Order: sequence, then C-alpha cells, then structure tokens
Amino acid sequence: MLFRKGMQLSFELEDGYRETPEETFWRVYRQMRLKVRRSPAEVRSVRLRWRPYANSISTLRLRDGEMHIGLSEALRHAPDGVLEALAEILISKIFRHRPAPEFQSRYRVWLNSPPVRADLERLRQSNGRKHTSGSAGNHYDLQQLFDDINTRYFHGAIPPVSLAWSRSASRTHLGHWDPAHQTIVLSRFLDRPDAPRLAVEYVMFHEMLHVLHPTEFENGRRKVHHRRFRDAEKAFEGLTDAKAQLKRLCSATLSF
Repeated sequence: MLFRKGMQLSFELEDGYRETPEETFWRVYRQMRLKVRRSPAEVRSVRLRWRPYANSISTLRLRDGEMHIGLSEALRHAPDGVLEALAEILISKIFRHRPAPEFQSRYRVWLNSPPVRADLERLRQSNGRKHTSGSAGNHYDLQQLFDDINTRYFHGAIPPVSLAWSRSASRTHLGHWDPAHQTIVLSRFLDRPDAPRLAVEYVMFHEMLHVLHPTEFENGRRKVHHRRFRDAEKAFEGLTDAKAQLKRLCSATLSF
C-alpha cells in the first residue's frame, strides 16, 4: 500500500473517518520534521506492508526517498492511538530523537495487556517455527537433566515439556523457555566436555523456573525475572559456583 507526498491530510474530515496506517505514519513524520532540527533524508512516499511475523516486531527503513514500514499482523486491529504511538517511536529513531514518554507508555500498556498477549501467543503458535535439534546431545541428555532436576527440586511438579538443543552454539544466550511451543531450549554451546555439569544443570533449572513462574505484567511493564522468580532461584544448590563456572566458560555477558 502506498501513500504519496501529494496526498495531504485534512483534519476537517467527516465524522467516522479513520486514518489509514500509512496516513498516520505520514502525519507523524511531517509533524516531527517540523519540530526536530536534525532531519533524515527527504521522504516522498510511505509504503506499509503487513507481515506474518510470529511476534510484535515492527520495522521502518528509508530507501530512495520512500519510507518502508513492516508491521506484524498482530497490529492490524490495534486502536488508532496505539498505531500513532508506534509511529512516534519508530520515526523518532530515524530523527535520532527520544519519543515522548506518553507514547512509549501507551504502546507498552497496550502491548502487555492480557488480550493482546493472548493474541500474540496464538500468533506464535500458528506462525512460529522452532529451529532446534533433539534433546540428546553428544555429552548431555536434556531429558535426563530435566527428569533429575524435576525430582530433586520440584518433586515432579513440572509437567512434561519439549526439550531441545539450539541449532547454533551461542555463548551469550544459553537457554530460553518458549511458552508458545512449550519448549525449553539450551544452547548447543553447553553440550561440550569442558562444560561443568553443575553449570548446565543450573541453566536447565533456571528455564524450568520459568515454567512455574510465568512472566508478570505490572503497570504495562513486562517482568521476566520478578521477585518470586528470584526468590525461587535461590533454592539451587551451588548457585554461586554455577554462575562463576558459566562466566569462565563463556567469557561473555550472560543472557538467559
């Protein structure tokens, strides 16, 4: 869909008229160009495409005088004010300008509302794909680790989930829990002879905690490692040693 520069907006429109997303982005761009001194390349047209992304990712790029916008299908029925807030956030980046807190808050509160999170979860289930390998590695078997930790720490309370090694051997993202696909994934980087068992067990324990303590939302903010999660993590035996072993093994900032 294309909205060209010559199509100026009129704010004295008949009742019931609703801006198209292209018009919203064009209006925000023109308004920001007037109030911010730093100006990117001239934009002559706006092209927006709805993408079957498995999440809420949105993209904006300038190319040859055209603004290319990619929005997730999850945003197709978002309220006008939410699209305006997203336009402010994305266009602020190309102007190297900080968006007003009100727009960031408006978009965050909508995105983290229960109905929207449920819609995103369904979208991930239908459109998302897990590129992983099986649970049996060369040095560690994830199913054995899961069963052992489930017995020792959770009295078998965690229901069966899918387990897999990642396809890439990342040393910065060591594991994650994907609730949409009910899957715990550990980085293949940990499936190696010099990876201490205590360290690998800790990563598995950490991801299993996410099953029991889901992400919480408070005042529109998403909290993954909230207080209940952090308190529960203290039950892991050898927690300090495990973290130290991971730091030595990875020699990088951990993220999992």
